Amino acid sequence: MATGHGIITGDVIDLFWDGGNRRGILVGTVATNSVPIGADNAGTGDNLPTNLTAITAFVRLEEEFLVTGDNIQAIGAKMSRKGAVVFADAADVELFAIVDPFDAASGGGYQWYTGNGITNPLAGEAVAKVFFSNGDSAGTNTALVYTGNN
Repeated sequence: MATGHGIITGDVIDLFWDGGNRRGILVGTVATNSVPIGADNAGTGDNLPTNLTAITAFVRLEEEFLVTGDNIQAIGAKMSRKGAVVFADAADVELFAIVDPFDAASGGGYQWYTGNGITNPLAGEAVAKVFFSNGDSAGTNTALVYTGNN
């Protein structure tokens, strides 16, 4: 990693690269700019890219987000840049991930609502938190996530 990366031993990071991403990777023992990220089975998402592939690594941000999936009538997420929003249970298990279509070129967000013909992605789940990560090293990312409940 580049000098000043700020990642420490035990952080949980999300990785982004051209054509892929992997979320929830537990960082091993950091030695200066060496940040071990484990094998392909660490985290969730795409297989890790080949050696020397340029990546963006982000220590994900956690916010409490208590909601019962069966009560949700709508879900929305928007970010100003490429990134990920991950709904998780109390044990940090990923329940549902919305990964990049957030940048302006994609139309800017995700929506699900009752009656749109798609099954509720959080049905039967007890959501306890949401994780945010920025997949674009070119700048900061503004994020919004919401659910509409009955």
